[in-house]
Amino acid sequence: MISQTLTQTALQGQYVASQVTAFVVRAGDPGISPNNNGLPGVQLAKKMAGGLLVFGFIGCFVALVLAAIVWAVGANSSNSHAAERGKKGVLVSLVASLLIGGANVLVGTFSGMGAEL
Repeated sequence: MISQTLTQTALQGQYVASQVTAFVVRAGDPGISPNNNGLPGVQLAKKMAGGLLVFGFIGCFVALVLAAIVWAVGANSSNSHAAERGKKGVLVSLVASLLIGGANVLVGTFSGMGAEL
């Protein structure tokens, strides 16, 4: 009785798996791709994104200068906690500026990888 129930459950699982596989195979590519004129305001959104990049770079610059000052003051006053926080701030601001500067490349790379799925 138990083996019969297990066999029926296994067969039902195979049936469901085959139905899911068939659905995935039938779904195919819907033929949708990004375009610049699909919605109004795309050009404005691009300008806003560019402006945000500029503000991001300005923020990273200010953070780098402040963190370097904290690092220098902490090191010169034998305050190891402040010096470590300054070092961490310098590193974070540099990594943030790297990510902001490479945003186009990173998004383009992952978009291309997603298109291949």
